[in-house]
Amino acid sequence: MSHATANGQRNRTTIYSATLASCVMLAGSAHAAFQISTDPTHDVSCSDGTCTATAKNAILNTTDLAGMLENSDVKLASGAGAVTIGFISPFSWVSAHRLTVDADANVAFRAPVTIAGPGGLTIITNNAGAGGDLFFYDGGYADFWDLSSSLIINGTSFVLVDTLTALKDAANNNPSGNYALTKSYDAFKNKIFHATLIPTFSGTLEGLGHDISNLSINASQNARKKGRARVTLLAMFGSSTGTLRDIGLLNTSISGGDYHTAALVGENDGTIISARTSGTVTGTYYAGGLTSLNRGTVAWSHSDSAVSAEYAGGAVGYNIGTISESYATGPITTHSNYTSKLGGLVGINDKPTGVVSQSYATSTVSNGSEMGGLIGENNGVVTLSHSEGQVSTFSNQEAGGLIGANTGTVSQSFATGASSMAGLVGGNAGTITQCYATGAVTGYGYVGGLVGTTPYNGIITQSYSTGSVQDNSNTGGSIGYDGGSKISSVYWDTDTSGITNLSRGAGNIPYDPGIEGLTSDELKGKLPRGFDKTVWAKKASINGGFPYLRANPPPQ
Repeated sequence: MSHATANGQRNRTTIYSATLASCVMLAGSAHAAFQISTDPTHDVSCSDGTCTATAKNAILNTTDLAGMLENSDVKLASGAGAVTIGFISPFSWVSAHRLTVDADANVAFRAPVTIAGPGGLTIITNNAGAGGDLFFYDGGYADFWDLSSSLIINGTSFVLVDTLTALKDAANNNPSGNYALTKSYDAFKNKIFHATLIPTFSGTLEGLGHDISNLSINASQNARKKGRARVTLLAMFGSSTGTLRDIGLLNTSISGGDYHTAALVGENDGTIISARTSGTVTGTYYAGGLTSLNRGTVAWSHSDSAVSAEYAGGAVGYNIGTISESYATGPITTHSNYTSKLGGLVGINDKPTGVVSQSYATSTVSNGSEMGGLIGENNGVVTLSHSEGQVSTFSNQEAGGLIGANTGTVSQSFATGASSMAGLVGGNAGTITQCYATGAVTGYGYVGGLVGTTPYNGIITQSYSTGSVQDNSNTGGSIGYDGGSKISSVYWDTDTSGITNLSRGAGNIPYDPGIEGLTSDELKGKLPRGFDKTVWAKKASINGGFPYLRANPPPQ
């Protein structure tokens, strides 16, 4: 069993470190942390069963703590600015006493904590209203050996379960209950399920940093036995209005769903936080690695799953909720080339409430109709996000390094992967502002370094592209076909693109107003005319010297 990859936290500090730095003061960092470690105890005051940090950097030795728990309950408390309490060395105790961890902000597990006897664990986060939460990092988890032990998190008591069957039975008996997985579990011993395990759920599943591996659901076999009944929701959870968190579903195989198919939950109207999936998800219409339909919240989560459906996303198939600080890496494809909408992270991000922020995808996306490295079709809001994967199609469909087709708003985002129509957005009838693309573009219709086609109602401003562009009669350095959009402060690199003719900013309009070709040296020199200095910056060591977004710098 692999705890280290159970919840996808190894990249939490690298997804968008600038955003997270203010709210995630981690165990193991040098700032404002009360750490439980094998190092000698210092800057900790213990009295009447309560140990309080007396400095921003405090350590309580694991042996000292275990000794105290042999005789009495123990409470660990923030103090003197040490707002996070973190376990950074393995720790266990066997007595019946309770350990209470009371943090002003975060409680972080970077190492195993084992409640080996009948003792209890209480976790309190965000006690000072500092935006804190519970975190499980690489190698961090909480094991309970005795299912009669007590777990309380932020005032909520949890039922302890140690197998998938126990979780399934308990949640189906009481869908509004609160459950915690006490150890990682290999579902291979369960063989193949033929239906959703937990059809409806409104409680909380706390994975405690554990994973469930080798879960296999094949609904098509069951459906054939019943005369091909429609399988509307196929996943571990059918629909959820509750909270699913700190859990990994590894090496899953989910197939045979007709409408919404996913590894974790078919329809999410609740919260998914710090979850991870890998394996394969194959559906007919909508499919996603984490959830097929999201009307709730997905945060700090990621999927490595390979996903295939008509409308497929690496993490979410169809989103009208909020996705933040999440990512996907698995390949995305389809069985329905001519109507499909495929995205490395999201298949369709729809209005009026679909929002994707501070997220990314490295997925390869192929053989669809509307395809994007991040999102296939965007009618909502995308901000502070990026994509790195290659996007390729069987013909000149709407394919973009970031988004296939856009009628929504895209801001402060970028794409670096190659595409078969446009570096950033294939077809744009919405707003693109403060974005850039660096990937190569190849195609045979209207192709552009930034945008493929944009009609009269499109808006593009403060954006640029540097990728090579396949030259044909419909090629533009920035835009393949401009149907009368409002364009201002849009640039392409005449050196790296291969489009050196300054009249060819757009493929159909010579010297299209608002588009300008610049050399690499000019783009790297000072910020282009019209670029907001509070949004854009340049530095030789970042982004190859080209302008980058202050709030969304490229990965280093």
